Amino acid sequence: MFDVANAIDDLEKVEANKSVKDNWFRLYEAKNQIEAVFNQSPYSTHLRVSRDTGGELHKAITDILGDGSKNDRMVEEFEVRAGSGNLDRAVSGVSA
Repeated sequence: MFDVANAIDDLEKVEANKSVKDNWFRLYEAKNQIEAVFNQSPYSTHLRVSRDTGGELHKAITDILGDGSKNDRMVEEFEVRAGSGNLDRAVSGVSA
């Protein structure tokens, strides 16, 4: 769980106006940690309340990462800071 918390906290360091490639490690690490805690950990059956929030965060990360074919594109400000379903809102929901 410590690794999951650290990976989610590191999402605060994802920077707009930098490429997906420059932000890739933090995004991918958080995505993998979320998948692991909900799908493979012994805690997964006890996380029903967090599943929706974790799913929103996972979707926000997956939307930014895409299919891996556009890693040179810039991460836009709206993807990490404003609007519904974005990374900042999803991180806040998980951290709360």
